[in-house]
Amino acid sequence: MFIETLKRCRVGTILFIAAAAWGIVSDIIRRILRFIPIFGGLIASVLSLLSIVILALCIMGILNAKNGKETPLLVIGGYTIIK
Repeated sequence: MFIETLKRCRVGTILFIAAAAWGIVSDIIRRILRFIPIFGGLIASVLSLLSIVILALCIMGILNAKNGKETPLLVIGGYTIIK
């Protein structure tokens, strides 16, 4: 039981760090690009769509934890922080 909880903590920690980093990076990029009339708005829209990917990873992690699966998440599943 403890090992399963530790594995879920690892995935949750990595997902939290990825979401926080993406939030900071996308906010900085949006603030820079808002001064460019058409291109900036287009890029800001794409960044918003990419934020949905982080949300999808969160939902996948919740569903995997609920079903007891130990599959790594897409894109960020290969990283480990807690040994």
